[in-house]
Amino acid sequence: PVPFLRALPLVLVARSFSDAVKRLLVGRPFRSDRRSPVPLRKRLAMPARAQRAATGLAMVGLGIIVLLIMMAIFAPLLTPHSPQSQDFTPWLKVGSPGHPLGTTALGQDVWAQLLYGARLTLLIGFSVAIVSTFIGTAVGIASAYFGGRFGGFLNVLTNVFQVLPGLPLLIIAAAFLRGGGVWTIILVIALTGWAW
Repeated sequence: PVPFLRALPLVLVARSFSDAVKRLLVGRPFRSDRRSPVPLRKRLAMPARAQRAATGLAMVGLGIIVLLIMMAIFAPLLTPHSPQSQDFTPWLKVGSPGHPLGTTALGQDVWAQLLYGARLTLLIGFSVAIVSTFIGTAVGIASAYFGGRFGGFLNVLTNVFQVLPGLPLLIIAAAFLRGGGVWTIILVIALTGWAW
């Protein structure tokens, strides 16, 4: 479980990234939007100034994602150190020569861990988004096609998965499925998050 706990912040980022992508793609209205007599499209019509500001923020977010992808791809070129190497002095301060973000208590370079950890974050985020979108689409199509009692059962199943807490289930699954690694994390997040 220790490697899993080290990867926990990456898992949280990946999960929130996949949730944001799914909500952006689905465009589900908020609860208060369902009761309003004014169509959602008219309420979302923004003045040109607000649209430019939103576009600018979207470009900043896109820039951050592209930067993260580039850091993950070129990690071996950006740092000469291995993220697992414990050959350095523990607790070096930020800005130390050769260690821009310092070192950990075990003597590992934090910059190297950040660069190589971006690969794991992107792998988990994109894989969870793809798998959970596939599962949600398959359940939705089956519910619409068959309808009736089977559609009602799938509706109840979807509601059950919406109330399952993903993070505690992920921690429990990681404790029981030792040696499962990244794919276990991807599978648990996808199976608990497809309904959202």
